[in-house]
Amino acid sequence: MRPIACLLVVCAVAGLSIGCWSPSVHTSYDRNANFHDLKSYSIVPNKQELIAIRMLDGQPMAKTIEHSIADALNARGCAPASAEQAQMLVHWIGNIEYSAPGRDSTGRSTDPEMQEMDSGVPGYGGGAAPVAESNDAGSIVIGIYDTKTKRRVWQGTISAAINEQLPDPERVKRLNTALAKLFAEFPPKKT
Repeated sequence: MRPIACLLVVCAVAGLSIGCWSPSVHTSYDRNANFHDLKSYSIVPNKQELIAIRMLDGQPMAKTIEHSIADALNARGCAPASAEQAQMLVHWIGNIEYSAPGRDSTGRSTDPEMQEMDSGVPGYGGGAAPVAESNDAGSIVIGIYDTKTKRRVWQGTISAAINEQLPDPERVKRLNTALAKLFAEFPPKKT
């Protein structure tokens, strides 16, 4: 075998043994929105019971996710503001689907403000993107609303296999990686 072919085989086997993890990301936006004017944000607290009862990195999971969303927006040049002063309101919902029989699979949003999102969006209403049967899956749907027009101008969804057995720092690192990937094209470049 050639040296390069051997290296590729070794890398492939190593990737399988440590577990390959890659979030699925989907975004959509209002092509008429003026993203140039949207520089400040306020994150609306998530009240989902599924998220509220879980801990991650020594605090409620909702707080960890909200901090990660804020970090991703800050990295894109946006600044936090009070809900009254913000140019964008950020709503989000989370969902966890368990593949093991007998485990809880609730978590779809009943938040009226989020119900206007399309039910066909992966991770919202219809569950997370398909994953291998032996994997648990998690998803986060983020809706950004222009406070002047009161309209949703951007929506993003992350879906990925999750492993609750990983140490919290690794889980937070994966969350941050997924959100950075989600917000990589925010604000969107109009075509």
